[in-house]
Amino acid sequence: MRPSSSVCLVCRVDRIEDAELLELERGEVELTCGNRVVDVSWSQFRRQLNLDPGQYKRDLRSFDRQFRCIYEPRGRKELLCQRGRNGEFARLPFRDDD
Repeated sequence: MRPSSSVCLVCRVDRIEDAELLELERGEVELTCGNRVVDVSWSQFRRQLNLDPGQYKRDLRSFDRQFRCIYEPRGRKELLCQRGRNGEFARLPFRDDD
């Protein structure tokens, strides 16, 4: 799977958030993709990219270098993310940041 040829925005990690009291999943990663700020659950990073955001809470730069995510504004509410530079893209669903 590859991103389409339409306009794509590269996303950058803003922060790694711990779970809030009422959340069922353990934490979220907040990313900025152009003007849009989105949240992706830790479980999506673990399942789709085999990355544990919790290991990088004190080093966002290192975490950001482990993968790249692309947002297609006209697409679904998901990011296309790739671990390293040679792997396949995986779809990671997101929520708009609250």
